[in-house]
Amino acid sequence: MQNHVSVIEIHDELPTVWVESKWIQAGKQYPSSDTPQCVLNARQRVLAIPPEYSSYLPSETTSILLLLATSLPPQPSVLVTPQVEVLFSSSPPTEHPSILRSRPLPPTIILRQLQASFGQAWFDGAQSIVDWRYKDSRVPLYALTFWLETERARTHQTVWHAAEEWMTRWGRSIVKEVDEARDGLAVIPWAADYRALNAVSTVFDVLATFLSDDWLSDEHIDMFATHLAKRVHRNRTLAKSVVVANLVFMREVEAAAAMKPSEYEPSAFLRDYKDLFTTHRRERLLFPVYVASARHWVAVEVNFRTKSISYGDSMDSSSTAPQKAIKALQKWLQRDFGRKFNDLGNTLPHGQQKDTSSCGICTINTIAHALFGDGLFTHKTRHKLRVEYFNIAVRAYNDHTKTGPCSQSKNPRASSESHAAATPTVLACEDTSRLKRLRNESPDRSDVSASAKRNRVGSVSTIKSTIVEGATEVLAAPTSDVDTDMVSAVPLSSSAPESESEYELVSSARLRSEDSYELLSCPSSDVEGRPVTQPPASDSGRITPGSNADGRLSISSSDTDPMSNTSSDSESASADSDSESASADSDSESDESQRATRHGRTHTAKATGTSASAVASRRLRESMKDGTFCVNKARFANFERKILKLDASAEFDLGASWRVYHSVCSSWVACKEAYSVTRFRDHTKHCGTSKSRRTCNPPKKLDGKVKPDGRKGQPHGSRHRTEAVPAGVTHTMDFYAKKLGWKSKADEHKRDKAEPAATVKASEPAQEPDSVPCGGITKFHAPNVVQYLRRTGAHGGGARSKTVIADELYGRPFGELNDAQRLVVDRQQRQEQRWRNDHIRQAIFAVDCKRIIPRHLLKHGSVENAICVCCSSVNNWKRTKTALRVPAPDPEHYKYLNYQYRNENLGHLYARTAGLQDLLEGDNESDSPLDSPFVKFAVGVHQGKYDDHRVFLDMVLGMVEKESRDTRKVGMQNFNHGPALREFSNVALVHSPELYRFFSHHLVLPNPRTIKSEQARIPRLSIDIDDRTFELAVNYTASVHYSGPLSLSCDDTKLHAALRTYWDPEKQTHFVIGAVDGPKAVADAEELRKLLSTMNDPKVKAVKLRLWCLQIPLPNIPPLILAAKAIPDNLDAPTLCVHSRRLIMGLAERKIHVASYACDGTETERSVQRLITSQSPRQIVHTIKHPIEGMSNLSIAIPTYHGLPTVMIQDNKHGLKTARNNLYSGARLLVTGNYTMGFQDVRDVAFRDDSPLFIRDVEKLDRQDDNAASRLFSATTLEHVIGNYPEQRGLIVYLFTLADLHDAYQNRRISHVERVRMVLRVRYYLDIWKAFLSHARYSTSRYFISREAADIMSILIDGFMGLIFVYRDHTGSQPFPLLPWLHSSEACEHVFGECRKLLKDFTYLDFLFMVPRVSVLLRTAMTFKQTTNAKARASGYAHTYFDTAGADLARLAVFPTDAEISEAAQQAWSEATSLWNYLDIAPADVLRPLSAAQPPISRLPGISSWFAPGQDPITNARTGSDQASVTVVAPERYGGDTSDGSDSGQSDSESSEYDSEPEPQTEVAELQGLLDAEEKTPLRPGHLDDKMFNLQCAAIALALDETDRIQNLGGLDDDEEAEIWAEEDSLNIQRALAAAAASATVPIIELPALQIAPEPTVPLDGSFARDSAFDCSQLIEIRRSHETERAKKGVRTRTTRARDLDAEKPQDGQPQSDSADVKDVTPRRIIIREMAAIIREQQDNVGTTTGLNRAVRIQNQPATKPAGNAANADLAAGQRAAAVVKRRDKIFTENKLPYVQALSDALVAKPNAKQAKHDLLTAGHYGVVVDDGRVLIGRVFTLYSRTAGKGVAHAWQRDSANIGRVSYIAVQVYEPRLRNHFRAVLGSMGHLQVFRFAHIPSSQFLLRLPPSSCVVRDDGRSLEVELPAFKIFDDLARALPRVLAAIKQLQARRKKGQAATAGAGAEDSAAESD
Repeated sequence: MQNHVSVIEIHDELPTVWVESKWIQAGKQYPSSDTPQCVLNARQRVLAIPPEYSSYLPSETTSILLLLATSLPPQPSVLVTPQVEVLFSSSPPTEHPSILRSRPLPPTIILRQLQASFGQAWFDGAQSIVDWRYKDSRVPLYALTFWLETERARTHQTVWHAAEEWMTRWGRSIVKEVDEARDGLAVIPWAADYRALNAVSTVFDVLATFLSDDWLSDEHIDMFATHLAKRVHRNRTLAKSVVVANLVFMREVEAAAAMKPSEYEPSAFLRDYKDLFTTHRRERLLFPVYVASARHWVAVEVNFRTKSISYGDSMDSSSTAPQKAIKALQKWLQRDFGRKFNDLGNTLPHGQQKDTSSCGICTINTIAHALFGDGLFTHKTRHKLRVEYFNIAVRAYNDHTKTGPCSQSKNPRASSESHAAATPTVLACEDTSRLKRLRNESPDRSDVSASAKRNRVGSVSTIKSTIVEGATEVLAAPTSDVDTDMVSAVPLSSSAPESESEYELVSSARLRSEDSYELLSCPSSDVEGRPVTQPPASDSGRITPGSNADGRLSISSSDTDPMSNTSSDSESASADSDSESASADSDSESDESQRATRHGRTHTAKATGTSASAVASRRLRESMKDGTFCVNKARFANFERKILKLDASAEFDLGASWRVYHSVCSSWVACKEAYSVTRFRDHTKHCGTSKSRRTCNPPKKLDGKVKPDGRKGQPHGSRHRTEAVPAGVTHTMDFYAKKLGWKSKADEHKRDKAEPAATVKASEPAQEPDSVPCGGITKFHAPNVVQYLRRTGAHGGGARSKTVIADELYGRPFGELNDAQRLVVDRQQRQEQRWRNDHIRQAIFAVDCKRIIPRHLLKHGSVENAICVCCSSVNNWKRTKTALRVPAPDPEHYKYLNYQYRNENLGHLYARTAGLQDLLEGDNESDSPLDSPFVKFAVGVHQGKYDDHRVFLDMVLGMVEKESRDTRKVGMQNFNHGPALREFSNVALVHSPELYRFFSHHLVLPNPRTIKSEQARIPRLSIDIDDRTFELAVNYTASVHYSGPLSLSCDDTKLHAALRTYWDPEKQTHFVIGAVDGPKAVADAEELRKLLSTMNDPKVKAVKLRLWCLQIPLPNIPPLILAAKAIPDNLDAPTLCVHSRRLIMGLAERKIHVASYACDGTETERSVQRLITSQSPRQIVHTIKHPIEGMSNLSIAIPTYHGLPTVMIQDNKHGLKTARNNLYSGARLLVTGNYTMGFQDVRDVAFRDDSPLFIRDVEKLDRQDDNAASRLFSATTLEHVIGNYPEQRGLIVYLFTLADLHDAYQNRRISHVERVRMVLRVRYYLDIWKAFLSHARYSTSRYFISREAADIMSILIDGFMGLIFVYRDHTGSQPFPLLPWLHSSEACEHVFGECRKLLKDFTYLDFLFMVPRVSVLLRTAMTFKQTTNAKARASGYAHTYFDTAGADLARLAVFPTDAEISEAAQQAWSEATSLWNYLDIAPADVLRPLSAAQPPISRLPGISSWFAPGQDPITNARTGSDQASVTVVAPERYGGDTSDGSDSGQSDSESSEYDSEPEPQTEVAELQGLLDAEEKTPLRPGHLDDKMFNLQCAAIALALDETDRIQNLGGLDDDEEAEIWAEEDSLNIQRALAAAAASATVPIIELPALQIAPEPTVPLDGSFARDSAFDCSQLIEIRRSHETERAKKGVRTRTTRARDLDAEKPQDGQPQSDSADVKDVTPRRIIIREMAAIIREQQDNVGTTTGLNRAVRIQNQPATKPAGNAANADLAAGQRAAAVVKRRDKIFTENKLPYVQALSDALVAKPNAKQAKHDLLTAGHYGVVVDDGRVLIGRVFTLYSRTAGKGVAHAWQRDSANIGRVSYIAVQVYEPRLRNHFRAVLGSMGHLQVFRFAHIPSSQFLLRLPPSSCVVRDDGRSLEVELPAFKIFDDLARALPRVLAAIKQLQARRKKGQAATAGAGAEDSAAESD
């Protein structure tokens, strides 16, 4: 590719003609933006598929069924891809385009990268695309178009294929509906757009979802809201009472609810709805609601007749209830309808879903049932409803395509555009004289071109089509009933507008936006009975659109409040509006008439007037009525100016009929029409329009003049007054008389005449006062007054803000004024206030309140609610109403209240009266109340800040209660300490009784006896597995009301061997426990003595404890300790199997389903699992077909007991540690293709400064460290290796693949189908690995993971798949979520860990007594989620099974179908293949399909490998059953395949940390041994004997103290605490199941999956693969999404690196300690040390006459003592190495080999003058080696040496100075090619083109060659050796028979007692040879 020397600058003057020489290979950069059109055209031509090859792609008009029958290339899933830069070539293509049809598609990520990089590559001269999957393959550039289009078709095909399978699976009971659906698939094109039911999408996006179990989106919900609205329109009864809304309605309501009360202004959309339920008396509103927090759909109904709200929630859960939506709805109802409605809750009749995806179907069905009585949803009918809804959508599509605009266009794109412009979204109109608003959301159209506007309006025919089609589609009523009226009721426009003043008819076809307005579902009939005015025939094809002031098209008839009463003037004005003269005012000429004149429109004359002005006036009034009127700003300004001349205080109400407020008479005057001032002028004349001033003026307006456009000062529909009142205005006496209640003589005469004097009684009471005081504005006048006065501390209001006053007075902001100026502003604001607040009387008074009101002016004579005219005016003032509507702030925000509104004096006065002055007043005046921490605490408690600190709060409550009882002299009986404090006390007393007693002196804690009694309420274990064991399990599950699957785990631990007596309260008998043969009953002491005399043999005592735990696999449920047995350490698998099998069978008999049996990875435990499987009465076999035809399928055998299947599971954390330990093992070399991996690779990573690993993870490592294993396989480590060691491809793939197997169990979020793909990918990766080793002639015992590790991985894979099948198919009608991390043996390990905390070395009796306390600790850990530090090093087990943070129960309750599992298997195989391609291996080269002529290929050991020949229970089931999905077999005859013969002889103890290895002696056993030996010790000096006696007493006292402490943990008591725990567990189970809402499972019919056999790939071009850079970012992204949170947090960061280096690196000269941590010294350890010291002192005093002791005694010389185990081991290793060298020299001499002297030590030693040719052996050196019976040259890259001790690991060494110290050497070998030239690809590896590696013992390393004598050529493929070194090699090669004979002697095992021991290689190699 060329360098980019210039960048294209796009200018308008660039040429528009494409000249290839100016662009291609011209050094220009491709413009990604503002690309010239000529470039785009040229690019399109280059990428266009030639016409002769266009048939390779499926036609977009092909139906969906035909698409399903079309064969398309597959698209394998690929994880590692090459860099896109290497995929473009400047060379011409080498492949014919027809090859594209037979090749798989590149992965999606590559296609996207090619698409993004194509422009620049094209400019750089690219002529073809390199298909990196094939050797020397280049395809044309337009192959990219073919791939992209085929990928699109494949995506559609895959989804529709799944839909077809879905119909096949569920269609047996709904044949009719399914047949109709298939007919629809045969008609609909697969690539068509979907525009029916107001949808704007594609057929693929809309329809396919219905034929699946997927969740419905908002697109689907809106579609069927439209459909239901159409059904309403067809029903004339419902059409007049029901409104159906879509999601836009709720979005508008939520947006309105979010507004502040002072800013609330309902949108035109909501005003339309308000008009429906007020003016037109609709009664019911139904609509869907989305509950975002639960991802759930709910149907809601608002009943305006009963003033109620109800909803139908198909989940019936509080977490899915639409509370947020109802709250917003109530706000809207309160604001627009004056009240909140009654919330009836979840009372709308609805069905109940049992899955997580049917809520949308339920919502549609709920509305349909409420309206039309459709049958309610049930779980059984969910599939039928989905198919029915699919058919409805298909019918709507067919109707639309036949009649819609799209059918008239041949261009699909043009069709969709014209259709979008012609389909309105509005669903209904109120009556046939009204068409609801088609809104344009952009008021500002200045940026829209005139042509665009004309296009939006369209021609006459287009508009006709719009109206007709919209009405037909939306209303779906017969044309005779609806459509004709709809069209005829709306005059149509024949031409487009020419200016912005005219209004546009824009399409409101709903796009995917939040701002669309839809679904005003109301009938087209005329409910008010007004006749429909038929326009002239000439106007029937036109429409006169209008818009309101904000630029939207409007049809609203009124913007006034429908709940308020209209004045009589307004009504009379409306009545005689048509009889008024249209020419009374020149300004009344309508704007519409002017436009009509300009456009030359003619109108038919009417009898009421034929003049132009009369016609215009009439049309103006009609437009005001039907809501199409728009305010003309200029004419309104003229109108306003004239009105203000007549009354400067006038106000305007611009509603359906305009009104003007006359301030003199306080009345509203209705205008004849818009802009007409005639009536107001006449009214002012009648009222004597003098310029008198009113007595009580309204408050002065400070927020600007009235504006006609609805912006500041004039919101739409609001009332306003002008800014100023002219001075000198006065009122008449009549006005004052009326206001003050004065009566004229005429009035008195009328009153006297009406009430004759004779009617007056003589005993008339005293006359009431003629006037009453004003009571101000109270809650009677304004309900919000109380809230307002509680909210504010201000003395008044109504004034301008200080900011405005400061700017007016000083021209500066208020914050910049000095104190004097601020005082002036403050006083000015106070003077401007219009009202005063009276907080005591809870009233507001006007500043100029009249104070006195004449009685006769009181309304209804009410004195309590008396209010003067001034206060009433203030009450009606808009600013007052705004202030009253402001909501009160949250309590925590009151601290920000302005100080001037805080009246501290009143606060302190009230505090004194309430006795709270101590809280509010400090010790001195300067103290603030909030400075006191106790006040802060009290406030924080009430605010809930300490809710998470329940223990602390319970302590405080206890102290307060105790003080109260002491004051009242009441005792502590029945004292409630609180549940949190009791839990804390439990834990504290368990861990440290002494500390608990100390706390009890200072805190109010429960009595220790109370705690012990609570602990004792936990049932103790039975001493054997009997009926009480099963009763315990039954009671446990029954108490928590659980009947689902459970997990049974088993593990064992070290037990202190001791016999103890135990009183069994159930059997009322004493037993001797702790023996291997079980408990022994004894009647009395004599019988006990006799029994103990027969049990003196140490082998009788049990040394291990075998534990079984039962776990309910749901969050927050602690495990149950079910059973425990004391066993010896030599029990075989059949004996152990009896106990586990008895438990599983006993539980199954009692209908307790043990879904999994988990244990660790020892050979014995795996054998027990094999026996449980083989001895089951029957087995269920699930088969997963291999993606490659002919390859062996994966069969999952699940044993069943009493019909309940139980899956065998290994502990997944043990599996991860096994993978780590195999990588670290020196006994093997892991080879994958051209790459190896081992300990040195990981060590190099750990020692980098920026490494995510700790040095302790590789140095002095702990093989049981969960944290270290998690760090090694974390995404951060993988990213680090990829970034810094890209050549370590084998390690990269190993870390990625095996980590996913662990995360498939441990991840809390990912779906089960993704987990299936993860475990199957591991399976196929290991299968290909073994196949490669077999083809490359590698021994699996040395170059593959250990046999134990392979077996564990196989069980983990099969076990997970078994759990999927059991949970999906065998859990009954109530499904449960699968939490795979709870199916492990981690609970047993947790129990052991807690026991060790209580007592480090415990007996069997101790354990029985510890069970209650351990149960408390387990519950505490489960409650508080106590986990260890993720960054801890050498910390052993890390228990995380109880951590459920982030668990997605809903997702974990969805299980994949067989089809989805098959698809996941296909993807897993493709991904595994891509990983091996990355390793330079083509799987097609190493895998061969099974046939009769070929033997089976080697594969990962499965379940069948567990059995000896003739004992496999499922071999017969596997034979010939690869097509079966589920098979039940009876184990009559067993048979199985054996493992690789090369593995049979391997005894690699260090490869598995779980096999039986010598365990360190416990402190108890060590001390007991000293005590036993002391009984046989001879006499010693008296002082030593006294010391020893004292230590013996101390040891006995310590044992007695521990026994007493354990056995006094508490006695049996009532079951109150157990009941509380059971209630808590039951509640947690209910919550988990409700959150999961798992799908109910039914028998699934196995369908043949879509089988697309991928094309066998040609072997990779090795040079291309190694030289090219690969993109591994996808591996990192996958690992980040799969890894656990603990793995993310556990890696080392840069902030801890420097400290770690200092702490972890071993210092020079310091020996490495054996212990990981400095541990506390126990009392027992102190006793052991003291006793050992006495024994040493006694031995030192014994006189001898030889050796060192004589020198010490006679010469007083100090003895030289070895420096511990390390020195002894080093000495032994040196002696052993010398013996190995000596033996090599002897054997090589006997066989007469050349260069014997060099062969004896292999020229490996520290160089010196005598040994100039010798040197240290280190990585990078070359030598002559023997491998595979040949003499070869080997390059060393790893050394190992066996450390001291039997069965210990091979330790990595940086170098070695003695060949005898070396155990194994890892080398890359070269074979001779021509003379002194060697090649790395051996002849035997030619078919694979990979290098050869060897893991050889030191006996096969003959001698070291000088490093300078070997030179690597050609990228490691060839080696040139200097002639002297070559001569040595040649001489040894010629003596090959003698060399092999000598090596055989070296590797022969030595007989015991021979003088020299064999070397490390001699001990190991014979067993490991093939």
